[in-house]
Amino acid sequence: MAYEIVVGLIVLVIIMFVIVRAIWKSVEEDNGEDYVSIYVGGKRYDPDRPRRPEWRPNRVRPPGSWRQITGSIEVSGVFYRKQDARAFITAAKVAERADKPFGVNPRRAPDNPHDSNAIELWGFVGGKKWLIGFVPAITAKDVSETFPLEMPLAAELYKVVQKEPYLDIYFILLGPGAHDPFWKNRDDPLSKKKRNPPI
Repeated sequence: MAYEIVVGLIVLVIIMFVIVRAIWKSVEEDNGEDYVSIYVGGKRYDPDRPRRPEWRPNRVRPPGSWRQITGSIEVSGVFYRKQDARAFITAAKVAERADKPFGVNPRRAPDNPHDSNAIELWGFVGGKKWLIGFVPAITAKDVSETFPLEMPLAAELYKVVQKEPYLDIYFILLGPGAHDPFWKNRDDPLSKKKRNPPI
């Protein structure tokens, strides 16, 4: 009798787990990445609202030894550079289909009058370049406080979410790999002996 009760309870738990997982998966699929069906700041986002078209390019890192130093981050200031940003994205999509080089390059801008930690983000396709925005100020500040100023930076174009009048570009910031010659005779903040930087 006790054996039958235990088996029945185990079966019941398994069934409940399968049901909860199925419900959770359907909620994730409905909500997607761009909209959530919860109250945020007093406003309810509709899960049935059409999602903005998203383009995820083939993730190609620049040549060399690089490692990820941030997660996926939205480019800051695209709103003020929409014309150049749109031109870059259009050219990048064509380049991807033609298997030609394209991507984004971060460039430190210590002479920026608003922020000495500023890092510009340039989109490139072949030899053509567009200033599409900046690394967000808080991330740029973390990078300058954590890594040496002379450390080279690179970036990986992660995804683009576009539906007029919106254009959101996401990237991943990269730094020299652990065995890169840059770290010879230098202290590596990302070494296993040290705590990861707050980026």
